[in-house]
Amino acid sequence: MTHSTLSRIERGKLPYNQALLELLAQVYRTDRASLIMRDPSDPDGLWTIWEQLKPRERAQAVEVMKALHRTRAVA
Repeated sequence: MTHSTLSRIERGKLPYNQALLELLAQVYRTDRASLIMRDPSDPDGLWTIWEQLKPRERAQAVEVMKALHRTRAVA
């Protein structure tokens, strides 16, 4: 795959498929979902913050998010 082809896929000019996601995930040593969910240029993105949390902090973060979701459902 050429650099320009990958760039066109990243910009949404060319479609991607499961096989390509699996290959790129191996190349970049990440998971497939991260390739389509994350914005690597956003240092304050949710997943960037999540990865920096310790397991106990992650559990607390999940509870906070659940509380926010419950509050939103009531409001």
